[in-house]
Amino acid sequence: MIAKFRVSVACCSLFSFLCAATASAQSPSQDAAARAAPAAPTAPSTPTAPAPAEPPASAPTVAPPSTPDQAPSPTEAPAASPAAQAVTTASPPPPAPQISTEQLSAFADLTDDSKTAVSSRLSTDPKLLPLAIAAADVRLRRKRTGKTLTIVGFAVLGVGDIAGTIIMMSTPGYPTNIKKENVGQVILGAAIDVVGLGAGLAMAIPGLLKMARETEVEAQAREYYSPPEPEVGEQEKRAQLQGTALTLPILGATF
Repeated sequence: MIAKFRVSVACCSLFSFLCAATASAQSPSQDAAARAAPAAPTAPSTPTAPAPAEPPASAPTVAPPSTPDQAPSPTEAPAASPAAQAVTTASPPPPAPQISTEQLSAFADLTDDSKTAVSSRLSTDPKLLPLAIAAADVRLRRKRTGKTLTIVGFAVLGVGDIAGTIIMMSTPGYPTNIKKENVGQVILGAAIDVVGLGAGLAMAIPGLLKMARETEVEAQAREYYSPPEPEVGEQEKRAQLQGTALTLPILGATF
């Protein structure tokens, strides 16, 4: 029994000695391999920039509702003064109208006055200038249109009369020995003569009337330039009123 115990103790001690020997043999070899292996180069560390700090979120400001008596907030744009608004909105005045020489002549013809008198009157009366320009333009246009109608009307009348007369006079045997087969030519000439006469008078007569008849614009300008004179009765009454003396007894004095 004792012998078996000794044998088991001896086996255990031998087994522990072998384990310790193998462990000591492996550790020097591992240390030598670690020393022989070159150290791996390490990459240089780059300094990292610090991240920008975010500004603290500010709470949104809500403007209180404005009242008519409340002053405008500092964030609102100040209202422009009335003087500044007047300066910004004021536009340059339009150029004054000017009357041409032709218009001046037409207006002088309308008023039966000289050009010098009309010019002096226009320079002293600014209200008369636009009326004079408008009346002169209407008068010139009316005269020009009437003259054109009159000229064209008389031209048509003359051409038709001449053409009709030539056709009639070219008829064989005109005017006494006209054969039956040539009567149609005479009738044609007479018809051309009548048509020319009617068409010519239809244009010439309105042209003459247009040149002679004044328009309302011309009448207003002429009346403004030379107002109608008072009647004879009114003149006599004014003369009597101006010639009579006014006598009023006031404290024994006569005025």
